Amino acid sequence: MEYITRQTQGDFCLLDQRDENLWMDAGMVTSPANWSLDFALGMNFFEWHAPVPKAHEMGIFKRALRFLLAIQYGAPARRLNWSMTVNPILDTSTENYHQWGMQKTTMTPENVGSKQHLRVELQTFFRLPRSNALAFPIRCYLIKLEELVTIPKWGRRLHRVVRDLPIELVTYKGLINTRPLIIDYLSQFDDGAETSPGEWPD
Repeated sequence: MEYITRQTQGDFCLLDQRDENLWMDAGMVTSPANWSLDFALGMNFFEWHAPVPKAHEMGIFKRALRFLLAIQYGAPARRLNWSMTVNPILDTSTENYHQWGMQKTTMTPENVGSKQHLRVELQTFFRLPRSNALAFPIRCYLIKLEELVTIPKWGRRLHRVVRDLPIELVTYKGLINTRPLIIDYLSQFDDGAETSPGEWPD
């Protein structure tokens, strides 16, 4: 696994399926967003998602697990996840918090557009034919806020998402101290117009 994953881009986890659950059995991860592969190894699906607020009570992870367990060989699935980071840093692992966490304090109203980045993860799930495990690649993309707002729809939508995010998720995503700066910056690009569904520009 190490040899194969060194030939490709992105992160890779191997999720074994047993006892009607998925288990984090192996991985090659170089750009984790606020988590630790070393810590998550050996955990099941509910254990490594335990810190996520609200979703457990809403039954989201039970439904997600049922969906993932039903993935068939030759019919992969994918989803998007998002977070935010200061400066274009891909490795925001918990082990390296002392290196990237302090950079949040360098953000000001004058530089928030260039320093604050939206981070989007393209997560895919492939059923492996021999082991019946799931291969779980993750590919990360970063964009500065000042670049993102050049698409009016994206600027409006991100402003509303960050503004209306429940406080539990604000804390979980590490935005509790920087959200006011982000909202103030994005608000100037929200003209109140409706946006169309989907991620494509209007």
